[in-house]
Amino acid sequence: MGKSILKVNSLMSAYGQSTILWGTSLEVKKGTVTTVMGRNGVGKTTLLKTIMGLVPAVSGMVEYNGEDVTGLPAFKKSRMGIAYVPQGREIIPKLTVYENLKLGLEAVADKKARIPEEEIYAMFPILKDFRKRLGGNLSGGQQQQLAIARALTGRPSLLLLDEPTEGIQPSISQEIGIILKRLAREQGISVLLVEQKIDFARPVTDYFYFMNRGVVVSEGSSDEMSMEELQNHISL
Repeated sequence: MGKSILKVNSLMSAYGQSTILWGTSLEVKKGTVTTVMGRNGVGKTTLLKTIMGLVPAVSGMVEYNGEDVTGLPAFKKSRMGIAYVPQGREIIPKLTVYENLKLGLEAVADKKARIPEEEIYAMFPILKDFRKRLGGNLSGGQQQQLAIARALTGRPSLLLLDEPTEGIQPSISQEIGIILKRLAREQGISVLLVEQKIDFARPVTDYFYFMNRGVVVSEGSSDEMSMEELQNHISL
């Protein structure tokens, strides 16, 4: 594998007095899909939020493209090329699909920047058909596609995705998986994915990390991990 775009070193973070991450470390290589797995409540979402700057780090370091960005606020990280698609998608239901996409341009410093419509609609054809429809009138799977498309509108180099398959139908999950592989292979976008579903994660993932109680307990490339090993790690 090539050069690292993200390094997380001994990261600790907490909500008030409750420590969630206890020294988590991982690495994301450029143009790859890296997946973090583990049971609910082990700190996966907190890890993404701390990387993004939505939860402050107590100690440790987040390094992006060789630069220490640990203490930077989320909007600055966004402008630097880190995009975050949270669990639950968080699209704006009373805005149209097109208006939601325009929000993604907030991450671009150039105020004259436009939505890369041809590129976005090639990946997500349904959004072109529904571009005048309110976000709240889309299905869960369509909202997830919109959330990813909105993040890509800002032309990130690193995409953080929190359980994109949660509550959506298998056919759309499969489409999202194909898109993630294309983003990594063809556009060189690096993806850090938090996911529970092994069937979705395994075909798209280059490298796995497994978390338990706020730390990484195991890691390995997709080629090294058998289905049985993946299932065992998830049940820890």
